Amino acid sequence: MDEQEGNMPCVSIATGFRADDGREEILTEYLCDVADCPNPAAQVLGFALELGGGYAVCAEHAVLRRSDSTADRQR
Repeated sequence: MDEQEGNMPCVSIATGFRADDGREEILTEYLCDVADCPNPAAQVLGFALELGGGYAVCAEHAVLRRSDSTADRQR
């Protein structure tokens, strides 16, 4: 596992293939920001320029988050 700029956890995998410019192709997948969730992020819920990062969650947590938002609006 590798962490790049900011605090968004991500996994990078070297493919072994070379791009047209000769550099090795690398696939990067960002992970869900919910604690202990190993799923890949599917939706960004927010971004703070001041912090230089965002908050991204997997599809499962995005559905849960939308359900919470809908419940809050109905109150």
